Amino acid sequence: MDISSERLTSAEKDPRTRLAFEKALTEYNQGRLISAEAKCLEIIKKDPKHFDAVQMLGIIAYQNRKLDIAVVFFAKAVGIEPENARAQYNLGRAFLEYGKLEEAEICYRKALQIEPRYAEALNDLGQVVLLLGSTDEAERNYQ
Repeated sequence: MDISSERLTSAEKDPRTRLAFEKALTEYNQGRLISAEAKCLEIIKKDPKHFDAVQMLGIIAYQNRKLDIAVVFFAKAVGIEPENARAQYNLGRAFLEYGKLEEAEICYRKALQIEPRYAEALNDLGQVVLLLGSTDEAERNYQ
């Protein structure tokens, strides 16, 4: 199970910001994470609430095992789009890897409130509640 970059798009209205994010996305997709990160940092300097750039920074930090930084960026993404199930899931995943099980549980439950059939969130919630000692609930989540 890994962080989701499925939603990363360039639906920005400002053509310059859209082009900048498209370049960052291309760099990311080609595995040039340092370049993608630099481009996203430039974007959020101009637009601190650019959801996709913030989300990508969280994904890059997570992939580089910089979990404390990933949590910061994913939390910021959730603050920008609190009803985004993927953002909630990614924050939960970073918390899980960071060992913050209660926080991960909260994020997975929020993701499932938004998108009740979110398989990855259901699976990870089952894992978290099992680790927290609730075997009955874990079993229900895995069914």
